[in-house]
Amino acid sequence: LTNKNTYTSKKVILATGYAQPFLIKGLEDYVIPHKKAKPSKERIQLENVNHLVYPGLYVAGTLAGHRSQYAIACGSGAAVATDILTEWNSGEHTKVHDKIK
Repeated sequence: LTNKNTYTSKKVILATGYAQPFLIKGLEDYVIPHKKAKPSKERIQLENVNHLVYPGLYVAGTLAGHRSQYAIACGSGAAVATDILTEWNSGEHTKVHDKIK
């Protein structure tokens, strides 16, 4: 539910920042102090196991507990994508890439 519309999905990926206040209702119980940020910054993350907060809800980037460097956050998003591809592939680990022979 946004301020403009309502959406439904079987899978959602959250990739917002890690600053407080965290204003997404219903996820308050999953908010924990960020494990890789300077404590004085009071950053947060969502409790997750391999990007999965609970079935159907994934988290990526700094909100997943990764550091804020661009490449690390992007890699976290790519990891979530391959987690979902693996789930869609009945648990068989999946990766997609091109290579030049």
